[in-house]
Amino acid sequence: AVGHRVVHGGSRFVEPTLITPEVVDSIEELSVLAPLHNPGALQGIRAAVIFGSAHNETGDPRATEKAIAALARQHDIAICGPNCMGFLAFGQKLVVSGYPVVPGTPSGHITFISHSGSVFDSIWQNNRHLHFNYVISAGNEIVTTAADYMHFALQDPTTRVIGIFLETVRDPAGFRTAL
Repeated sequence: AVGHRVVHGGSRFVEPTLITPEVVDSIEELSVLAPLHNPGALQGIRAAVIFGSAHNETGDPRATEKAIAALARQHDIAICGPNCMGFLAFGQKLVVSGYPVVPGTPSGHITFISHSGSVFDSIWQNNRHLHFNYVISAGNEIVTTAADYMHFALQDPTTRVIGIFLETVRDPAGFRTAL
């Protein structure tokens, strides 16, 4: 979306880039689902965020999600989503989300993982002086689950508290291990 930043966009965008109408016009080809037809396009990709639903309109509604998940697992790619709001990593000053973040927002010691986009947005913008190191909107968790995020946060020495707002636990064994 115009006004957002591209963190990585292949060889063309090697530095964070502000998306302007001129940048959009300069992109010759957008290959969002090209890896489904050309898995070689996945070389070098380690992680992705899928904001949209990735559901099919006809046939098996989860067919696209299943295909993306299979390719991601085959190529060892972590995926946040689909159907998520992205994530915020305050200590790294990294925002991979459509929500604006005030520059200079302090990092803290709380990791928050949510399935709800509304809760994701409202919890970190609290007026109670709570500061987060990570705020993660997990979405449908087709590859990376809340349990994976919990394990990740527990390995970070800045994490003192993990808060979760989940609709379901998709990896019960991993979740129990993280607890």
